Amino acid sequence: MKEETLNYFRGMLVLQRIELHAAASRTVSDMMAEPAKSADSLDRAVAEFDRQLELSIRRRDRFVLHDIQQALQRIDQGIFGVCEMCGKPISERRLMARPTTQLCLNCQHRQERARGKAKRRLSVPRGKSCHPALMD
Repeated sequence: MKEETLNYFRGMLVLQRIELHAAASRTVSDMMAEPAKSADSLDRAVAEFDRQLELSIRRRDRFVLHDIQQALQRIDQGIFGVCEMCGKPISERRLMARPTTQLCLNCQHRQERARGKAKRRLSVPRGKSCHPALMD
């Protein structure tokens, strides 16, 4: 991959990392601020729901930050844009859509199909039980 393209992706990833850190800081600041006291139980429930939703988003962001850091390391190592399964280049179009990806589209589909087959093998058919005492 050209140096110019790598620098573009590095800039994109660094910007995403900065934005996620800023969002996390805002969340911490907002949660440390004195919460509004409300006698209304519905208002308290809505505030708690909003707080839990925000925390859920931040948990997801931690995984995204980890993926971003790994992608930046792959850029530094010279292996960014190379599929980890087959070793072929990942298309720039795919990298634009998901710059943290580690697999080309073909290998991603192959992996998803394999996961789907594994899930089907583990699932219990309707009307059947996996409990030994209830099996036919």
